Amino acid sequence: MVNPEKVIKRRFLIEGLPEPLKPSDDHQQIFENYVAGTSLRLRSVRRPASDERRWFFERREALGNGVLMVNRIPLDRAEYDALRPLRGRELRKNRYLLTIDDTSYEFDVYLGDQWGLNVAAVRFAALADAEGFAVPEFSQLEITDLAVFDGPNLVNRTFAEIRKEFAKAKGGN
Repeated sequence: MVNPEKVIKRRFLIEGLPEPLKPSDDHQQIFENYVAGTSLRLRSVRRPASDERRWFFERREALGNGVLMVNRIPLDRAEYDALRPLRGRELRKNRYLLTIDDTSYEFDVYLGDQWGLNVAAVRFAALADAEGFAVPEFSQLEITDLAVFDGPNLVNRTFAEIRKEFAKAKGGN
């Protein structure tokens, strides 16, 4: 059995990639296939610049306050292909990395039905660090604990539906 990894992160809706990032910059292409009715997903990660590919089978559990427990099993291509019949709906996104003011950000630009959704995330070593982090100026809305913006829920929504959820969440602030 794989030991679970505790992931602490805060997530924010953003308008688009911050400068100096451009869509053509180095990034990862991430494909997440959610197994319907479960907390399981198949994940494929490709770096276009080198064509390096990695595959995973994962179980994610949200614990609240931006904390996830992730069980991740690395797969080879044959194992990933053998599990493909389990695949459900797919989320596709490009992930860019950028450090701003000594903070390392992940910027996800969603593709397909979710095109137009852009999310910034910051990972932390401790919950206290996450709690003390100031919301970045470029953030439109913090979505850390808004379940509607989690992958298993996003995968079944279009960007138009996501915009409605954004408006509801924004109106509640």
